[in-house]
Amino acid sequence: MTQEQVGSRTAETVKSRKNTQKLASIIYAIRAVCVAWERRQLLVGSRRAAGSKGFIICDRYPSNRPGGMDSARLVVDADHKGVISALYNLLARLESKIYQQIPPPDIVLQLQVSLETAKRRNRSRVKADKEGDGYIESRHQKVRGWHRVGAETVHYIDTEQSLNDTIQSVKEAIESTLND
Repeated sequence: MTQEQVGSRTAETVKSRKNTQKLASIIYAIRAVCVAWERRQLLVGSRRAAGSKGFIICDRYPSNRPGGMDSARLVVDADHKGVISALYNLLARLESKIYQQIPPPDIVLQLQVSLETAKRRNRSRVKADKEGDGYIESRHQKVRGWHRVGAETVHYIDTEQSLNDTIQSVKEAIESTLND
């Protein structure tokens, strides 16, 4: 094989990898839009089901921060040009609009724990294929910046305390909100 043939094959391989990456990004974007749609349907339906006298408890809720836990994943990238980038950006805008259609929660109980305590608790859990410290650090960082426009009542619950004290703090937060 000549030097020119090797160079040509290398260029073809690089181009093929880039096309594969672009296709993967579009598939990821389509999946993100589908997840956003499902979350919106679930949360709008839950609000409707609760009516004016009931309530629904969710263990997580989408924030306004892209990349946050249970939140939008896609960010518009205006720097790249071409059909694939335009399609990706269209999907990113669609995903953002879907998340904006999710009504804000009436009350938020934001549980707070130190990173050290979260790691210690995770290590003591009995679970196969348990997450490592790196995962706990990443999740801890993402949760800290939770914010949702329209969420007017936010209670911060210290979970460094005992389970019974934490439960009592949650009950008090809910009661104080219902009595307002």
